Amino acid sequence: MIKELNDLLHFVKTSVWRDEQLLTFFANTDPELLHLYQTVWKNNLASDAEAARTADLGLTTYKKQARSLRKVLRQMSIFFDEEKAKVDATVKNYVEGTLELALMNLLHMRGYRHAPLGIAKRLYRRGIDYDVPGFAAEALRVLKESVISVGGSARQFDAYSAEYWTCRAYAEAEERAADCFQRLKLPHLQHKAPQGDFQAQTRQCLQALEPFKGKTPSYLFHVYFYIIRGNYLLETANFNAALDNFNEAIRYFQSKRYPVGNSLAMFYYAKVPACIGLRQYAEGEQAVLASLDHAPNGSHNFFNANEMYFYLAMHAGKYAQALELYQTTTRHRRFSNLRPPQRETWHILGAYLFILYQLKGWTPPENSLPVFRSFRFNNETPVYGQDKTGMNVAIQIAFTLLLLLEGRKGDVLERIEALEKYRSRYLHHPGAGRSNLFIRILLQLPKSNFQTPVFRQKIEPLLQELSAAPHRPANQQYELEIIPYETLTGLLLEFLVRRKGD
Repeated sequence: MIKELNDLLHFVKTSVWRDEQLLTFFANTDPELLHLYQTVWKNNLASDAEAARTADLGLTTYKKQARSLRKVLRQMSIFFDEEKAKVDATVKNYVEGTLELALMNLLHMRGYRHAPLGIAKRLYRRGIDYDVPGFAAEALRVLKESVISVGGSARQFDAYSAEYWTCRAYAEAEERAADCFQRLKLPHLQHKAPQGDFQAQTRQCLQALEPFKGKTPSYLFHVYFYIIRGNYLLETANFNAALDNFNEAIRYFQSKRYPVGNSLAMFYYAKVPACIGLRQYAEGEQAVLASLDHAPNGSHNFFNANEMYFYLAMHAGKYAQALELYQTTTRHRRFSNLRPPQRETWHILGAYLFILYQLKGWTPPENSLPVFRSFRFNNETPVYGQDKTGMNVAIQIAFTLLLLLEGRKGDVLERIEALEKYRSRYLHHPGAGRSNLFIRILLQLPKSNFQTPVFRQKIEPLLQELSAAPHRPANQQYELEIIPYETLTGLLLEFLVRRKGD
């Protein structure tokens, strides 16, 4: 139950005004529910047993209160406010339309004739005006039935029926795009399928969807299509085509008559990995600044755009800018509203910034950056620590480098042995080539007895392989390079030289 509570609570906390006062009203001033609400929000709780302990409740009492809280949170969700949620009118339309659709179907099912008809007319306009064919189709289903229940002509029925089937076809195309998007996100397909099979399935999806592009009046269809095609082009390191794809998406949504700020923000910052791959850092910065123009301050897209901006700054060597972005983001008043994985991502980014400053021998401005300690850092990344790919690769490398910076030579030796096992067990996918090579570079440290000249000689052929290995800056499954591995290797050499004085 705790996972469902976490989701509902996060939605209410970030999308409903005066949530605690509203909760008190719905709970009939029951202080125990407010206490549980505050406890779950303030702590990243992973199990019901942990939640019960933290709330100082017996498990049976906790489960009873949790069920009551879940019911209240579901009721409160209808008070969604687009201003607090930092979304545009298009998202607001979708939320309100979903609620209207549920009410229309409920009233229609109960045999009411006039109220469902009025809702259907509003829902139809929502569907047509905002390119949501599912709304229009459901509204037309009720409208054509109203010809029988309320009255109307055969011509009117035929008009409703013809448009109903047209909208149904559009809605099915949208569902087909959603199905492709979801299938390609399946963990088994992403992690275990051969890279060629995954790319082949993506091509098949794109071929099936291509005929509907630009012809289906569906907002979501085009969001899904351009994301799928963009991710495929980034995965295959076709960066110029990826930029063309995202620019096409931006032009498509700019042509719409309704607000599309969320989509524009998303597709602008989606250009950043391609710009990093092409080393077009100025164009990447223009894209992310355009994204921030469309992303309300403190919104989901605001934090995503800043994350892309951080990667761009690190790859461009603008480390002072990266530090400023880290401070701006983590000190934002809505940062605590982010889901645990997003907050943990920024913790990892901060660790890499700290590692960079330490390897360089620089002192960051006072109070600008936390001090990261190896073992504490390892315990502060529970979300990604459960995964064995993705961000976990970045965590394993950061942990090893922190041990090295702390002078824990014995722990470094032990950690590097563990890294070798980790590499052979989890990084055998072709998409992990660069991470594999960098870990092999780290393995040369003990083999060279941490002597800089020997280490430099041993890693030379590996560096040549690394420079020839395809760089996939959007590959968060296997090798998200917060600092490019070539740069990180150079920093490591600088550190070894400075430490030994040779």
